Amino acid sequence: MPYLQAIVKETLRVHPPGPLLSWARLAIHDVHVGDRLVPAGTTAMVNMWAITHSEDVWEDAVKFRPERFMEEVSVMGSDLRLAPFGSGRRVCPGKAMGLATVHLWLAQLLKGFKWVPCEDGEVDLTEHLKLSMEMKKPLCIKKQLIRIVKLLNGSCGLGRDGLFMTEMNYMGATTICAIHDVHVGDHLVPAGTTAMVNVWAITHNEDVWADAEKFRLEQFMEEDVSVMGSDLRLSPFESGRKVCLGKAMGLATVHLWLAQLLKGFRWVPCEDGELVDMTERLKLSMEMKKLLVCKAIPRLC
Repeated sequence: MPYLQAIVKETLRVHPPGPLLSWARLAIHDVHVGDRLVPAGTTAMVNMWAITHSEDVWEDAVKFRPERFMEEVSVMGSDLRLAPFGSGRRVCPGKAMGLATVHLWLAQLLKGFKWVPCEDGEVDLTEHLKLSMEMKKPLCIKKQLIRIVKLLNGSCGLGRDGLFMTEMNYMGATTICAIHDVHVGDHLVPAGTTAMVNVWAITHNEDVWADAEKFRLEQFMEEDVSVMGSDLRLSPFESGRKVCLGKAMGLATVHLWLAQLLKGFRWVPCEDGELVDMTERLKLSMEMKKLLVCKAIPRLC
């Protein structure tokens, strides 16, 4: 983990996403910075790219060498040799969340895949400045799965009442085709039938979940229920051979962001006093019919 963090820091040094930091400063009177005079009324912007590529600040500044960050160097704004999130009163409030998210995603991608260049040759790291610093030519690489997960061939189940669907071929993420006649409980599914799993119906079924219409967190404290596909009472990421590959990363990211938002802010309804409308509508995914509008009040640490 320390070396992964060092890689992220070195990437921020060699390729700072915000080379001209937005924390502009206005000189309210004549001031000397080193041997330079900055006249009153001057607006100055910090050139972070120039600092991170200066041989007077960093040894071998043009080389990508993560080892230099195995010794502790803060990127949170206290060390202006590398301050990609700014510094002072206008420092980026999302810096901790941003770094934690990058570490999480990078670790998951490196753990799950081997990354190799495409056939056309070397990676071109030429940059150009837009809203942020970007690669002039998009990165084109191939990913190869490192681990092959063994799954039961063509089977899935709804564990609570012992009903199983077998001899079913997957056609898509949620679509299953019966390759011959099969009974699911007391239902006959003829060969050639295309079936879609209605997860909403399962999760709102009183035969599956007690008080299914109530939002009750305690039921998941009382029983360890997996959401990774092994328990079809709750399988938001699907199950079997077409299970979502990003399920672990997605859950970890949601936990991280939710914890950061709850830790950093107190959330209150807007002034209109209306209750939150939880009515849903189905589009590409299930969404709230009315957007959630609330105020975030920073918690003072």
